[in-house]
Amino acid sequence: MTSVLVAYDGSETARDALGYAARRVGPGGRLVVAHVVTTPTPYIDTPYYDQALRRARERGEEFMRDVTDLVGGVATELQVAEGPPARTLVQLARDTAAGEIVAGSRGHGAGAAALGSVSHALLHEADRPLVILTRKAGRRERRREETRAAAALPTEVVGYDGSAPARAALDYALDRPHGRITVVYAYDAPSSFLGAPYFGEALTDSQLRGRELLEQLQQDGLGADVELDLLEGPVVDALVRAAAARDADAIVVGSRGLGRFRGAFGSVSHALLHEADRPLVVVPGPAPE
Repeated sequence: MTSVLVAYDGSETARDALGYAARRVGPGGRLVVAHVVTTPTPYIDTPYYDQALRRARERGEEFMRDVTDLVGGVATELQVAEGPPARTLVQLARDTAAGEIVAGSRGHGAGAAALGSVSHALLHEADRPLVILTRKAGRRERRREETRAAAALPTEVVGYDGSAPARAALDYALDRPHGRITVVYAYDAPSSFLGAPYFGEALTDSQLRGRELLEQLQQDGLGADVELDLLEGPVVDALVRAAAARDADAIVVGSRGLGRFRGAFGSVSHALLHEADRPLVVVPGPAPE
């Protein structure tokens, strides 16, 4: 990864995201640190509009003053832009050829749009991998940074449901320098109201579907550093448990997957913003032909 765009509003989670992005891109890469000013409502009088916009830009520029102290010598470009935050960040990523967008979740900067709402909007707007750090993930990263080996390769848990976005997420994880990758297919137990023998049949069907998908991956020859795991339980819970059990550095999912439960991974990425205690990477699927 040679270039990463970081959304920044001066909040604690934004600082965590900035430090994480600097480690992620490495000393040979480049960071584009962007603060987006939400333009005031056009219905106020021109003098007040101009004054509000000027003050918002001044706050953004003030946030940028401590950026160089947080990036550890990584080459950095600073941007203060105006517009709808998520859409503007996506456009800046395109303009600067950034390979990823990194953002904190639930930021509380002085800007009108906190990073909490921006990170949710980016799940819908981003056209490239999106890395989000929640508060819990940021705290965990700070603790781990004290003991992390400089040359350690990241270990990751990848959610897989057989959809094109899920495959894109897996390919993304495999294409990056990595340590151990655990691919998780999670299936929910059917409702107990089904009763026997329908409950057992539905459970067996879910298990068989998962085994088939993981066997197909095994036949692809993904490598000795890839582990395949079939877990029972809600998808979000299974991914969080798998990541904790393996002390994974990140959880990787595709956006808007269309596995057995239609739309599963679209909602999973939103739910993981509330549950994950480590960085979440959301990878967009291939563009429709």
